[in-house]
Amino acid sequence: MEPARVPSAATRRTPGARPGGSRVGGEAGRPAPREADTVRAEEPIDYLRRFPVRHGDRFVLLRLDQVRWIEARANYVRVHTEVGAFLQRDSLRRLETVLDPVVFRRVSRYAIVNLDKVRTLVRRKRGRWTLRIEGGQELASTRAYRAALRELLRRGPEEP
Repeated sequence: MEPARVPSAATRRTPGARPGGSRVGGEAGRPAPREADTVRAEEPIDYLRRFPVRHGDRFVLLRLDQVRWIEARANYVRVHTEVGAFLQRDSLRRLETVLDPVVFRRVSRYAIVNLDKVRTLVRRKRGRWTLRIEGGQELASTRAYRAALRELLRRGPEEP
């Protein structure tokens, strides 16, 4: 670098930047989020309306009200419905982002449940719960997922 350019380069800074490298509006040492990186509150999130699952050599589009619960199976998920279970290559983490959290909640490391299909909750020791799902299945929930169960209990009774 030429010696004559050093003073001008040292005094120049990015618009919105503070001395020390952080941008205006950001946390100390971190740049402020760019407008494109933030989610605007007025933009509705487009959740899944139908759930595509493979059945043999074809895909079946399940209505979400047919799904009772979704179980993790290594690199797959097993979607439990009124008519049976379907294996799909997916992850619970991704499904959490595309399913409506008002209807579907994660209740353990291995399960997402359709809250409308939960029939009873049984409290166990040490903050654990057992959920009885429509169709007779029982799912265990742990303390880490207590918030989802509180939400379910706050909803109150629903009309049949």
